[in-house]
Amino acid sequence: MLLTRSQDEDDRANPSVFNMADLIHSSVRSSDAQTVVAALKLLTVLLSRNHDFAVNTILQVVPVTPKESRRTVGGLNAEMDCYLALAVAIGGESGLDEAYESHLKDALRSAESHRCSEAGRAVEDANTDGVQSSLISSGSRSTIPHYLNRHGSFLRLLFSTFEKFFTNDIEINLSLSEVLVTLASCPHVHLEGWLAVERSKYKHSSSSQLAQLSNGTPNASTPEPDGLDLPDEVQLANLLAATSRPTWLPQHNPMILSILYDLQAKLSKLQDQIPTFNALINSRKAAFRTHEVLAAAAELSQYVASPARLSADASRAPTPSDGFSTPARNTVPESLPRRLFGDSLRDSRSSSPLRNKHVSVPSPGTSSPTRGRSGQLSPGSDAGTKLYDGLAGTLEDQDAADNEDESISMDAEMLSRKVKFSHDGKVELAEVATRDESTRDDKESEHSQAGGGIAPGFRVVSLNHVLTNAIILQEFVLELVALMQVRASLFAEVQFA
Repeated sequence: MLLTRSQDEDDRANPSVFNMADLIHSSVRSSDAQTVVAALKLLTVLLSRNHDFAVNTILQVVPVTPKESRRTVGGLNAEMDCYLALAVAIGGESGLDEAYESHLKDALRSAESHRCSEAGRAVEDANTDGVQSSLISSGSRSTIPHYLNRHGSFLRLLFSTFEKFFTNDIEINLSLSEVLVTLASCPHVHLEGWLAVERSKYKHSSSSQLAQLSNGTPNASTPEPDGLDLPDEVQLANLLAATSRPTWLPQHNPMILSILYDLQAKLSKLQDQIPTFNALINSRKAAFRTHEVLAAAAELSQYVASPARLSADASRAPTPSDGFSTPARNTVPESLPRRLFGDSLRDSRSSSPLRNKHVSVPSPGTSSPTRGRSGQLSPGSDAGTKLYDGLAGTLEDQDAADNEDESISMDAEMLSRKVKFSHDGKVELAEVATRDESTRDDKESEHSQAGGGIAPGFRVVSLNHVLTNAIILQEFVLELVALMQVRASLFAEVQFA
């Protein structure tokens, strides 16, 4: 062995040159949640910063031929309607418009800031036909436009993890959604097959000319730029074919859409067993938004200081000559609501309507306009009136507090109930179990999840866990729809005529 050993140090086997693709594959299959999260975060960095490495090592791809026809704007609208309907079915309509508007801005920023594209030239040339070519040429030189191979081992591994969304660890779901959003933000990656429907699978009315035009028959031998030389009747027919909403068979659904339908079906089974499921979802959203507002208020309070401290900070503040225009921002640990609702507290995110409302907090010692207090009455009030009003206000507060405590205890009891997800698609809401039964179910669930959760059996989580993951799933679906809409204009992916 020593005789065959290479004399050149560069030619020797080095443990540091370990196959990172194998490392990510094995880590994602791990039963440890932190290992899976670390692998998904590493994959996000690779996809966003070095897409060339991921191609044909982690992701199996199929090159795009230049003559392949693009999807139509009518098909895009039909796909977006399917995703938005799923988002409403999963988490309700509460706060949907504001969240989608925020995700649109984030999707534009994500697509423009991707390493494979340059935002400046894309926006300036948005009205030209060479948007996609300029974007691709400005990115990586060695990567060509490609589809994702639906039968690729790693893509199937990601989607198998996605199928267990409601029972996954919350951090795993957040990291997994970040991987898929980063993958969909790359201009080299086409969405057909895994996020969007293939153009060849569109179905129109068989009795109309749209059926032929939607399949690209009249334009099969004619390049798209020469479409202006076609007769007016053909141009009008092409316009109608591009704007009409097609249909497709269920077996032609993209991979993510099929999984979302399965997840929504499981959630619907759980909704049938819990009459107050929608109310629990809305209260969960309200709790996250309240936590977000409180976190923003706590962050703002850090800048409120005494005049002496302000003068001291001003004396230590850097001057423009130092190359700084603003003081360094205090770092606050990220909370779960920030990550669930798009990290809207950061400057790079769009503002939330909740933060635009000025919430007035009464200062100590001020009287309440709704209820009299014995210590807050005017000096001219009668002593007996003061005593009566104070006692009545105390009793009203006590009744309201008792009702609130009872409601909170009922919600806490409901949220702590266990939900059993079987691998055959069954969803069962367990009755209120004793401590021993709950411990036994948890151990059985952990045993069934050993080896990356592939072993047969069931997975048991609390209803609180399911509600949180449902809100994350709704936000993820909205982000995907926003990305599809942004890509259609920024990368010129759809055909309008």
